[in-house]
Amino acid sequence: MVAESSIKPDLEIATNTVLADVLASVSDTVKRLEMPLATPLDPGKVKSFQTGPVLAAVPSSLRSILKYEGGYEFGHQDSIVYELRTPDSYKGPSGPRKLPQAHYSPNTCLATFKWALSRLGHRNLAVLDDDPWIWGPLDWSESCPPRWILEWPDRKGATRDGMVATVEVDADTLAIKHYWLSVVHFGREPWPTTLTHSCPSSASRPRARSAPDWPELGVQDMDHAYAVALIQAVVPEARDFCRRIGPPFPAQLTEDDLVLPESKASVQSGRVWLSLRLRSGFTVHYHQGHVCRAEAPDMSDGDHAPEQDGLFRQSQEYRGPVRVGADEAVAMVLDVALRRLGLPEKPLWLDTVPVFQRTVNADSTNGLRRYIMWWKRPETKEDWDKRMRLGLHPDTSVWGEVDAVSGELKEFSVHCTALERPDPEVQVPLRSPATAEASRE
Repeated sequence: MVAESSIKPDLEIATNTVLADVLASVSDTVKRLEMPLATPLDPGKVKSFQTGPVLAAVPSSLRSILKYEGGYEFGHQDSIVYELRTPDSYKGPSGPRKLPQAHYSPNTCLATFKWALSRLGHRNLAVLDDDPWIWGPLDWSESCPPRWILEWPDRKGATRDGMVATVEVDADTLAIKHYWLSVVHFGREPWPTTLTHSCPSSASRPRARSAPDWPELGVQDMDHAYAVALIQAVVPEARDFCRRIGPPFPAQLTEDDLVLPESKASVQSGRVWLSLRLRSGFTVHYHQGHVCRAEAPDMSDGDHAPEQDGLFRQSQEYRGPVRVGADEAVAMVLDVALRRLGLPEKPLWLDTVPVFQRTVNADSTNGLRRYIMWWKRPETKEDWDKRMRLGLHPDTSVWGEVDAVSGELKEFSVHCTALERPDPEVQVPLRSPATAEASRE
């Protein structure tokens, strides 16, 4: 943690009021990162708390250090939790040992960290586009899982600490054990009040919250009330689907995260189809009785062309070297399908070799480098000839898109009759008599 001596304690501060607000901010971080702590955090479990201006000349910029029961430590300044340390993060008198291998690569750990920061509301992730220093995989003892440590040096000299960010990630579980952020790069507004007895508590400080605009939901071939009720029933499954897939897909998803004007409910192939757009830019689809597809904002399949985005052309994914091979990309998609989602292997033909719709030249030095693959029903030459004569598409099951630079999964979808099931029962009919009559016309 940052040394407590960096806090200037010479001004009177309403410490209990500051603690209440810092505790609310830390509780929000703990909840968004799905840490194993009950939220909101209990003030009675705070072991110690110090707060004060970092510089006496800038009294509104408070730095707080909170130590919580169980060995957790948090640093807070300029409205962000800039440092988090779990009780089993690397620290101690002896150095770690280097291990020969780890379950997850540093690229996956990097994607996990960026996903976590996006969950915390940080949008300036471009400062992490430069290649980090990588340490690991390391461990401290036989009982300690291996870890990757990633560090981003401040190459422009904007900070006194000489760093932009650091993170320590468990190489077996992808759990974040420690992170530190430069307030210069990630900080928000300083403390908005005087330092005596007028500091507002978290209860009085306004917090933005907007409910979905249900009347603006795009609905076709069904009653609006049915579409709303079905979406409410499907949201928990959508949240679980994204959480199981893992970063960069959001682990937290509620009705408040939906952009209803950009979401749709319709009937396709005789079944209800939901396309749910999230405020984070991700999209989740539901069809045939289950959540079937998740898309990142910068996926390249279909009508999406991220390489035409000027910001994307400045990113590390566009300019960096290829780090992920085709076999590793296939392994990533299969890991999501079989281990994380628990999908059946043989009914989805996942024991066969996938077809690549798009692949990557390992020697390319810039551009959009993505692997797009899908698995299809095995067919004989006679089956293939018949399908070609009839102009039919192959029966496919799982699709995946993986970026060859960052190693991030950009799209995952699964469609198969073996997974079809009835839609959830809701206390609203699919169509009223008037809607049914209109659909027949």
